[in-house]
Amino acid sequence: MEGNKIRQYLIICFLILPTFGFAQDKNMSIGIFGSLNSYNYHLEDIRDGLTGRSYEKIMNGNVGISIKLMLSERIGLRSALAYSLKGYKLKSQHISSDPYVHWLNAEVNNEDKSVNVKMEYLEIPIQGLYYFTPNKNIKIYGALGFAVNARLNNIYSDTDAGNRLEKNAPDFVYLVSLGGGVEFHISNQAYLSVEPNFSQYLNKIDKNNMGGNAQSYGVSAGLNFAI
Repeated sequence: MEGNKIRQYLIICFLILPTFGFAQDKNMSIGIFGSLNSYNYHLEDIRDGLTGRSYEKIMNGNVGISIKLMLSERIGLRSALAYSLKGYKLKSQHISSDPYVHWLNAEVNNEDKSVNVKMEYLEIPIQGLYYFTPNKNIKIYGALGFAVNARLNNIYSDTDAGNRLEKNAPDFVYLVSLGGGVEFHISNQAYLSVEPNFSQYLNKIDKNNMGGNAQSYGVSAGLNFAI
Protein backbone atom coordinates (compact mmCIF):
# COMPACT_ATOMS: atom_id res chain seq x y z
CA MET A 1 0.00 0.00 0.00
CA GLU A 2 2.80 2.42 0.91
CA GLY A 3 4.55 1.71 -2.40
CA ASN A 4 1.37 2.49 -4.36
CA LYS A 5 1.04 5.86 -2.60
CA ILE A 6 4.62 6.79 -3.46
CA ARG A 7 4.03 5.85 -7.13
CA GLN A 8 0.99 8.14 -7.15
CA TYR A 9 3.03 11.00 -5.65
CA LEU A 10 5.71 10.54 -8.33
CA ILE A 11 3.14 10.81 -11.12
CA ILE A 12 1.63 13.92 -9.51
CA CYS A 13 5.09 15.54 -9.35
CA PHE A 14 5.56 14.83 -13.06
CA LEU A 15 2.20 16.46 -13.85
CA ILE A 16 2.99 19.57 -11.78
CA LEU A 17 5.85 20.62 -14.11
CA PRO A 18 3.70 21.85 -17.02
CA THR A 19 1.47 23.74 -14.57
CA PHE A 20 4.53 25.59 -13.29
CA GLY A 21 5.57 26.37 -16.86
CA PHE A 22 2.22 27.87 -17.80
CA ALA A 23 2.15 29.95 -14.61
CA GLN A 24 5.61 31.36 -15.32
CA ASP A 25 4.96 31.82 -19.08
CA LYS A 26 8.03 29.75 -19.93
CA ASN A 27 9.06 28.09 -23.19
CA MET A 28 7.83 24.50 -22.95
CA SER A 29 7.71 21.42 -25.11
CA ILE A 30 6.23 17.93 -24.76
CA GLY A 31 7.22 14.83 -26.66
CA ILE A 32 7.68 11.09 -26.94
CA PHE A 33 10.95 9.20 -26.70
CA GLY A 34 12.47 5.75 -26.66
CA SER A 35 15.87 4.39 -25.67
CA LEU A 36 18.01 1.27 -25.89
CA ASN A 37 20.21 0.47 -22.89
CA SER A 38 22.90 -2.05 -21.99
CA TYR A 39 23.31 -2.90 -18.29
CA ASN A 40 26.12 -4.21 -16.13
CA TYR A 41 24.34 -5.89 -13.21
CA HIS A 42 27.37 -7.43 -11.42
CA LEU A 43 25.35 -10.63 -11.15
CA GLU A 44 26.75 -13.34 -8.87
CA ASP A 45 25.88 -17.02 -8.40
CA ILE A 46 23.57 -17.63 -5.47
CA ARG A 47 25.29 -20.88 -4.41
CA ASP A 48 29.00 -21.56 -3.94
CA GLY A 49 30.57 -24.09 -6.27
CA LEU A 50 27.76 -23.99 -8.83
CA THR A 51 28.87 -24.84 -12.37
CA GLY A 52 27.15 -24.76 -15.74
CA ARG A 53 25.51 -21.36 -15.22
CA SER A 54 26.29 -18.02 -16.80
CA TYR A 55 24.46 -14.82 -17.58
CA GLU A 56 24.39 -12.64 -20.66
CA LYS A 57 23.54 -8.99 -21.18
CA ILE A 58 20.48 -8.23 -23.27
CA MET A 59 19.41 -4.90 -24.69
CA ASN A 60 16.72 -3.24 -22.59
CA GLY A 61 14.82 -0.05 -23.20
CA ASN A 62 12.57 2.78 -22.08
CA VAL A 63 9.59 4.38 -23.78
CA GLY A 64 7.59 7.33 -22.52
CA ILE A 65 6.59 10.97 -22.64
CA SER A 66 8.79 13.91 -21.68
CA ILE A 67 8.31 17.56 -20.76
CA LYS A 68 10.97 20.24 -21.12
CA LEU A 69 10.84 23.66 -19.52
CA MET A 70 13.36 26.31 -20.64
CA LEU A 71 14.35 28.63 -17.80
CA SER A 72 16.61 30.74 -20.02
CA GLU A 73 18.29 30.53 -23.42
CA ARG A 74 20.90 28.12 -22.10
CA ILE A 75 19.34 26.39 -19.08
CA GLY A 76 16.43 23.97 -19.14
CA LEU A 77 14.63 21.48 -16.89
CA ARG A 78 13.34 18.14 -18.20
CA SER A 79 11.21 15.38 -16.71
CA ALA A 80 9.63 12.23 -18.09
CA LEU A 81 7.21 9.42 -17.33
CA ALA A 82 8.55 6.20 -18.81
CA TYR A 83 8.04 2.44 -18.88
CA SER A 84 11.45 0.90 -18.27
CA LEU A 85 12.35 -2.73 -19.00
CA LYS A 86 15.47 -4.13 -17.37
CA GLY A 87 16.72 -7.71 -17.39
CA TYR A 88 19.24 -10.31 -18.46
CA LYS A 89 19.52 -13.85 -19.83
CA LEU A 90 20.51 -16.72 -17.54
CA LYS A 91 22.01 -19.79 -19.25
CA SER A 92 22.43 -23.22 -17.67
CA GLN A 93 23.48 -26.70 -18.79
CA HIS A 94 20.84 -28.25 -16.53
CA ILE A 95 18.11 -25.64 -16.61
CA SER A 96 15.23 -28.04 -15.89
CA SER A 97 16.81 -29.10 -12.58
CA ASP A 98 18.27 -25.74 -11.66
CA PRO A 99 16.21 -24.46 -8.68
CA TYR A 100 17.12 -20.86 -9.50
CA VAL A 101 15.13 -21.05 -12.72
CA HIS A 102 11.96 -22.06 -10.89
CA TRP A 103 12.33 -19.15 -8.48
CA LEU A 104 12.06 -16.63 -11.28
CA ASN A 105 9.03 -15.20 -13.03
CA ALA A 106 10.63 -15.80 -16.41
CA GLU A 107 10.20 -17.31 -19.83
CA VAL A 108 12.04 -20.62 -20.28
CA ASN A 109 13.46 -21.65 -23.66
CA ASN A 110 14.18 -25.38 -23.53
CA GLU A 111 16.09 -25.41 -26.82
CA ASP A 112 19.05 -23.33 -25.68
CA LYS A 113 18.41 -23.91 -21.98
CA SER A 114 18.10 -20.24 -21.16
CA VAL A 115 15.77 -18.03 -19.17
CA ASN A 116 14.99 -14.35 -19.71
CA VAL A 117 14.59 -12.41 -16.48
CA LYS A 118 12.34 -9.37 -16.94
CA MET A 119 12.03 -6.48 -14.50
CA GLU A 120 9.49 -3.74 -15.25
CA TYR A 121 9.65 -0.26 -13.74
CA LEU A 122 7.95 3.11 -13.89
CA GLU A 123 10.83 5.57 -14.26
CA ILE A 124 10.55 9.30 -13.49
CA PRO A 125 13.72 11.32 -14.07
CA ILE A 126 14.39 14.99 -13.45
CA GLN A 127 17.31 16.53 -15.36
CA GLY A 128 19.02 19.85 -15.73
CA LEU A 129 20.04 20.85 -19.28
CA TYR A 130 22.74 23.23 -20.43
CA TYR A 131 22.81 24.38 -24.09
CA PHE A 132 26.19 25.17 -25.63
CA THR A 133 24.62 26.46 -28.87
CA PRO A 134 21.28 27.99 -27.79
CA ASN A 135 20.40 30.03 -30.88
CA LYS A 136 21.06 27.47 -33.60
CA ASN A 137 18.76 25.14 -35.51
CA ILE A 138 21.09 22.35 -34.40
CA LYS A 139 21.51 22.64 -30.63
CA ILE A 140 24.13 20.79 -28.59
CA TYR A 141 23.48 20.28 -24.88
CA GLY A 142 24.60 18.44 -21.76
CA ALA A 143 22.30 16.75 -19.23
CA LEU A 144 22.72 15.83 -15.57
CA GLY A 145 19.94 14.29 -13.50
CA PHE A 146 18.42 11.92 -10.98
CA ALA A 147 15.70 9.30 -11.45
CA VAL A 148 13.41 7.12 -9.36
CA ASN A 149 12.39 3.67 -10.65
CA ALA A 150 9.25 2.18 -9.09
CA ARG A 151 8.91 -1.58 -9.64
CA LEU A 152 5.70 -2.60 -11.43
CA ASN A 153 5.88 -6.42 -11.28
CA ASN A 154 7.11 -9.29 -9.15
CA ILE A 155 10.55 -10.36 -10.33
CA TYR A 156 10.30 -13.78 -8.70
CA SER A 157 7.62 -16.47 -8.52
CA ASP A 158 5.37 -17.10 -5.52
CA THR A 159 7.23 -20.19 -4.28
CA ASP A 160 8.72 -20.19 -0.78
CA ALA A 161 12.19 -19.65 -2.21
CA GLY A 162 10.83 -16.95 -4.47
CA ASN A 163 9.24 -15.14 -1.54
CA ARG A 164 12.62 -15.02 0.21
CA LEU A 165 14.30 -13.62 -2.90
CA GLU A 166 11.46 -11.15 -3.45
CA LYS A 167 12.46 -9.39 -0.25
CA ASN A 168 15.88 -8.73 -1.78
CA ALA A 169 14.37 -6.79 -4.70
CA PRO A 170 13.54 -3.23 -3.55
CA ASP A 171 10.34 -1.53 -4.67
CA PHE A 172 12.35 1.56 -5.64
CA VAL A 173 15.70 1.91 -7.39
CA TYR A 174 17.53 5.24 -7.68
CA LEU A 175 20.10 6.46 -10.18
CA VAL A 176 22.07 9.48 -11.33
CA SER A 177 22.56 10.09 -15.03
CA LEU A 178 24.96 11.98 -17.26
CA GLY A 179 24.36 12.60 -20.95
CA GLY A 180 24.64 14.94 -23.85
CA GLY A 181 22.85 15.23 -27.13
CA VAL A 182 21.82 17.11 -30.21
CA GLU A 183 18.45 18.69 -31.07
CA PHE A 184 17.53 19.10 -34.74
CA HIS A 185 14.91 21.86 -34.95
CA ILE A 186 12.87 21.10 -38.06
CA SER A 187 10.52 24.03 -37.42
CA ASN A 188 9.61 26.53 -34.72
CA GLN A 189 7.16 24.00 -33.31
CA ALA A 190 9.00 20.67 -33.50
CA TYR A 191 12.45 19.12 -33.08
CA LEU A 192 14.14 15.73 -33.07
CA SER A 193 16.73 14.77 -30.46
CA VAL A 194 19.40 12.08 -30.08
CA GLU A 195 21.19 11.59 -26.76
CA PRO A 196 23.83 9.08 -25.59
CA ASN A 197 23.78 8.66 -21.80
CA PHE A 198 25.33 6.89 -18.82
CA SER A 199 23.55 6.00 -15.55
CA GLN A 200 24.96 4.91 -12.20
CA TYR A 201 22.50 3.16 -9.90
CA LEU A 202 22.62 4.11 -6.22
CA ASN A 203 21.22 0.86 -4.84
CA LYS A 204 21.08 -2.77 -6.00
CA ILE A 205 18.22 -4.11 -8.10
CA ASP A 206 18.77 -7.45 -6.28
CA LYS A 207 20.51 -7.05 -2.94
CA ASN A 208 21.56 -10.72 -2.64
CA ASN A 209 22.61 -11.85 -6.10
CA MET A 210 24.29 -8.72 -7.45
CA GLY A 211 27.80 -7.89 -6.34
CA GLY A 212 27.44 -4.13 -6.85
CA ASN A 213 25.21 -1.33 -8.03
CA ALA A 214 24.38 -1.53 -11.73
CA GLN A 215 25.53 0.80 -14.51
CA SER A 216 23.87 1.35 -17.85
CA TYR A 217 24.86 2.86 -21.19
CA GLY A 218 22.27 3.86 -23.73
CA VAL A 219 21.07 6.02 -26.58
CA SER A 220 17.68 7.73 -26.70
CA ALA A 221 15.77 9.44 -29.50
CA GLY A 222 12.75 11.69 -29.22
CA LEU A 223 10.29 13.93 -31.02
CA ASN A 224 9.09 17.08 -29.23
CA PHE A 225 6.50 19.77 -29.94
CA ALA A 226 6.26 23.28 -28.50
CA ILE A 227 3.21 24.02 -26.34
